[in-house]
Amino acid sequence: MSQTSIIVNTPNSPGHSDAQDWASIFNSIMGAKSGVIKGYRNELALSKISDNTVRMADGIYSLQGHLVKVDESTTIDLSIDSGTLGMYRKDYIIAEYRKSNDSDDVLEFRVLKGSTSTGANPTGPTLEQGNLNEGALVRQEVLFEINLNGTTASITDKRVYVSNMNTLPILIELPKPTGIQTVYENRLIVIGDIAILRVSGAPITTASGIKTLAIVPEAYRPKSAKSCVIACTPTSGQPRLGTLATDGTLTGYTSTRTKAVDVFLVYSLL
Repeated sequence: MSQTSIIVNTPNSPGHSDAQDWASIFNSIMGAKSGVIKGYRNELALSKISDNTVRMADGIYSLQGHLVKVDESTTIDLSIDSGTLGMYRKDYIIAEYRKSNDSDDVLEFRVLKGSTSTGANPTGPTLEQGNLNEGALVRQEVLFEINLNGTTASITDKRVYVSNMNTLPILIELPKPTGIQTVYENRLIVIGDIAILRVSGAPITTASGIKTLAIVPEAYRPKSAKSCVIACTPTSGQPRLGTLATDGTLTGYTSTRTKAVDVFLVYSLL
């Protein structure tokens, strides 16, 4: 089991290229975004081994152009501190870069522990999110949440993906809405900052329009309520504008049809 820091500064090892130069190049190629390299190996998938251990599969993460990976055909295990009966806690699995002026930089995946809470919705730990390309010394980015209910741990996937060129589309297969028969697979295509979504079997009511598109991963919902182009089949008339909220709720579209339809959306992630 191993992980490799690919682009870090090593001032005590002469001849190593400067990490920031290379990170700037990779960051520009990837559209100045951080994320898991889409389609490479197992994309750092995380599985629960026990309530105290999670296992990360192979893949590569770009943290503002600084690359860290779980080596090919290997995994790494990360330890989770035990929860407390009757209490709640939210930990993060993060990628972290720490710069140093007199020793090697550190770039790694690790657990960032949260605080114990009596409430069922604990706040996660505070992240350091300075811009490494503007002189910050530390940056932390979340890949997964570990939610502890008493001593029982569960995983919430928070991964964001980047392609090796930001102009290439990212295709994400989505789950089908529960209890609704669908004709097509639900899919989300992301090209840069534009998302194209197809949801088969979305429920329509005359009073409130489309109920929710909560199956869209949080990372691929707009950061604030955005206008979007909506088209439905079967339907009549031209595509029209609606509003997609940050929780996935779509409003502004009503229909005389009360059965499920296939919905096509185009919206901005900004």
